[in-house]
Amino acid sequence: MQIMISPAKNMCRQPPTALPPGWQCTVPHFSRQPLQLARALKKLDPWQLEQLMHINPQLALRAYDDFQHFSDGCPPVPALLCYQGLQYKNIDPATLDTADIHFLQQRLYIVSALYGLLRPCDGVRPYRLEMGLRWHPTGGKDLYAYWGGALCRQLFSHRQPVLDLASKEYSRAIVPYLAARHQLISCDFLVSRPGGLKTVATIAKQARGQMVRFIARNQIDDPLALRAFSWQGFAFAPALSTPDRLVFVRQAP
Repeated sequence: MQIMISPAKNMCRQPPTALPPGWQCTVPHFSRQPLQLARALKKLDPWQLEQLMHINPQLALRAYDDFQHFSDGCPPVPALLCYQGLQYKNIDPATLDTADIHFLQQRLYIVSALYGLLRPCDGVRPYRLEMGLRWHPTGGKDLYAYWGGALCRQLFSHRQPVLDLASKEYSRAIVPYLAARHQLISCDFLVSRPGGLKTVATIAKQARGQMVRFIARNQIDDPLALRAFSWQGFAFAPALSTPDRLVFVRQAP
């Protein structure tokens, strides 16, 4: 079983003086595309980045600086340690042991608009680029068109089911290219509310991170074993689930 997750907008901007035990930097699978994208974005000034990305001037200046120094800036950091946010805090990668890291390195992919697909140890530098951005380095429609089917082909090159723990923005880079031989398993975390079962974004992000940690700590390779996952009241809901959709529900207190 392979797993895919979304990146985070916030990234570590001060590389650690030493990596936690068991961690090292590996080279991402896609090497040409990140350089092409970064070179194109390097030509844009802060105001253009602000307009393109719909961000405030401070974030635009930071993004501008990142792309100006993309090839010669701070040393790369393992991707799973570099991204920050609720999902990554709940994975808590710095506390994983060497066996957990090795297990995830063979199975976990972060879908990135800039890097394509990243394994946990693949080295990255800070950047800002969202997959849903309507921009293309050579005049095409958007980044979905830029990456095309390359990400799906690589993700399924292991000929195993893929557990989709990514947001819709990043799943959309994979789903249109699925073939009949591909099994993509979605995973929903629903909270019981007065109006019915709802997805609460912040809770779902935390639960996805906890699921990744659960997989790593228990060395899970079989999708059926995911049904044992429980966290803060979430439990597998067989009546709502199918072989291609796992649903976990947390009942109201």
